[in-house]
Amino acid sequence: AAFKNEGIRVEPSITGGKCYVFPADRNKGAAFSLFVFLLIMTGIMIFILKVKAPIIFPTVSGFFELILIWFFLDMLLFRSRVEVYHKSLSIEKGIFSLKKNQPDFSDIDRLEIKSGMTYGNKLYYNLNVVLKGGKKHLIAKNLSSRHIAENLTKEMEKVLFA
Repeated sequence: AAFKNEGIRVEPSITGGKCYVFPADRNKGAAFSLFVFLLIMTGIMIFILKVKAPIIFPTVSGFFELILIWFFLDMLLFRSRVEVYHKSLSIEKGIFSLKKNQPDFSDIDRLEIKSGMTYGNKLYYNLNVVLKGGKKHLIAKNLSSRHIAENLTKEMEKVLFA
């Protein structure tokens, strides 16, 4: 039930394991706040252009706005799908879920919870699979609580390392 409240779907996999689906736009409050901030920045950008400020101001402001647009689109559209079964892990992730990874089981070291973005006083968490060489693959991002991230990690490890 806690995963469902988070917007995470857990489904049985055709391979006998579990499939975890982290849909896009799970954190509507943070996305809305960023959108409002983006609108304010766009208004400032229009004002800077209207008053014909020196070129450095619209350049810096425009660069900052492009970064904000990227963060907003990532927050709104990023999704991931993780299929976990005995000694195997398959990851599809990205804005359009085009990036696919299936690390070899012998290369998997552990699952790791890392701090992600903050929104006001709230800290969000990311879940990574860490390979023995130290390379990390993002499994899920912007989980709203450490408790959810820990439960996901335990559940995935139980299936993966069974």
